[in-house]
Order: sequence, then C-alpha cells, then structure tokens
Amino acid sequence: MYHASKWGLEGFSQALNQEVQALGIKVTLIEPIGYTTDWSGPSAKFAKELPAYDHVREANSARRSSAVRGNPEATGPIVLKLVDMEQPPLRIFFGKGAHEMIHAEYDKRLAEWDKFKDLSEEAHGVLPVA
Repeated sequence: MYHASKWGLEGFSQALNQEVQALGIKVTLIEPIGYTTDWSGPSAKFAKELPAYDHVREANSARRSSAVRGNPEATGPIVLKLVDMEQPPLRIFFGKGAHEMIHAEYDKRLAEWDKFKDLSEEAHGVLPVA
C-alpha cells in the first residue's frame, strides 16, 4: 500500500501540473529514497506477517541493510532552491542511487512496451469507412 500510494501521488501530481500550469502554478513532486528517519521505527504500525511474504521481507531487508541512508537535514535547503526556481522540475529524486534505480526500471518498461508494440497497435483497430 505504501508504494501504491506513492504511485498514485505521482499520477495526481502530473495531472495537477497539466491543469494549473497555465495559471502560473508550478508543481514539483519530490521522490526521496531512504533517509535516517523513524520510518520503520517505534512509531510504525505493522500488519501481521504472512509467511507467503517472507521472501519479500527478506529481499527488502537485504536491500535496506546495504543502503547508505541520507541525512534529512540536507533536504531543506534543496527544497528552498526548488521553490525559488523559475522552472522547477515536475519530478525530482532526492538521494544517491535513485537515478540509477529509476533508469533500470524504465529500461525494463521500455523493453516490455517495445516487445508488445505490434500487439498494442493491433488493438487500435481500424474503423470501417462509411
């Protein structure tokens, strides 16, 4: 649910940007990776663990254990730089490694879309000429 809500926020931000840009309103979605916060600490609420998800928890734990967490105090000045920009980005990643991670993800997506391009275009169909 955590990642699904982030995905929804990305779509919402993109749609909002398209709606309000003509009004001179700028939208920037900050997409941070791991920082040294209480994200999974004592304040976190956890659901009952299901054995079917053991492999997911193990993979996430291994990934997090090797990650170098960012300093949340470093983000404030960068947010202010974004606010002061004439043309801020719609999306920006905060944290080292995010750029590489998203490039790998989009390479996979592009490869899949390219693989099924013919099928996709076939689904367009052609209307009969009246």
